[in-house]
Parts: sequence; structure tokens; C-alpha cells
Amino acid sequence: MGKREIIFDTLRSRIAAEHEPDAHLGSLQAICKEFGVSTGTAVAAMADLQAAGYVYSTQRGGYFMAQTLPSAKPADEQRAVVAALRDEARRLQEMADRLDRTLQM
Repeated sequence: MGKREIIFDTLRSRIAAEHEPDAHLGSLQAICKEFGVSTGTAVAAMADLQAAGYVYSTQRGGYFMAQTLPSAKPADEQRAVVAALRDEARRLQEMADRLDRTLQM
């Protein structure tokens, strides 16, 4: 399990156990520090949580618990897996493109 999935699972469980609508989960920097990850990894995990309906963010910054929690947990998990697979496919394609360019030199 990757760091992104660990963040997703940990925060989803925390939100489900301690749900308080609109409660502040913290800033992106706080999430990076808590999980020891890069900004990109934290952003991706939080985007998965947003897509699953557990959190929202504001222009002022930070992440907040959703007003209501999603009721279809399996569907949320499937969406998160699909998002993770798409990101991984993009990452692999970028690596393949870089390798291809290197070989052509």
C-alpha cells in the first residue's frame, strides 16, 4: 500500500469515527508533516478524499470534513482506486516517454 492510500485510509477512518461537519482537518503542510510525504502525495490523497465525498477545501486553505458522509463506502473505495490507477498510469507513461527520449539520443 502506497503513502497516498495510507493517507486516504487513515483520514477516512478518522473522519468516520470523529465526524463533525465542517471541522477543520488541517492545512496541506500539516498533512505532509503528519504523514511524512511530499506536497504532491498529500494533494493527491486529499483529492481522492474530496472525490469520495469525505472532505472539501476552501480558497482560504485547509481541508474540512464534509457536511454529511457518503453512504456508499464500496463505491467511494472504487472511485479512489480508479483515481489512483489513473495517476499511476500517467506516471508510468511519463517514465516510458522519458526512457524513449533517452534511447533516441
